Amino acid sequence: MNGNVSPLQKARFSYQPKLPAALRAGAAVKCIEGEKLQAFADVEKINALFPTTSNMPVLSFEKADAKADMKPINVGVILSGGQAPGGHNVIAGLYDGITVMAPYTNVSKTEIARHGARLGLNYAETYSCYKGGEKHCGKCGTCRERIEALHDAGIDDPTEYEE
Repeated sequence: MNGNVSPLQKARFSYQPKLPAALRAGAAVKCIEGEKLQAFADVEKINALFPTTSNMPVLSFEKADAKADMKPINVGVILSGGQAPGGHNVIAGLYDGITVMAPYTNVSKTEIARHGARLGLNYAETYSCYKGGEKHCGKCGTCRERIEALHDAGIDDPTEYEE
């Protein structure tokens, strides 16, 4: 970055996100599922377009007993899609407040597939297609990686792909 930093950019750099109380003392939190949300209009159309992400519950986080058996969870944040003042700060604050657990960062897809098999994972019950259809497309990058990883791991692929 060069030395020409605007006052606005300086203010952005100095901003400290306001973390929820449950995250201020570290990442000993528990996830509480609330009511399931659905679209305000065109419910069937939205459900058809986004079958794996529509009708999901609102999640809240509360302080947990640090000694409790903490299991990693995946959390997604949906912003309005429009101008959302501070939206990026919300994401940055969550990222900073929660320990990101990524045990497979330096592991090949084949090794991940083998690990899933050792754990008894039923690959027919998993979904990884970017297209988001009822069946895997078999063509996107994720589908291709899935096909290759299961093959290389010697695992029969039970996935239903589009014709």
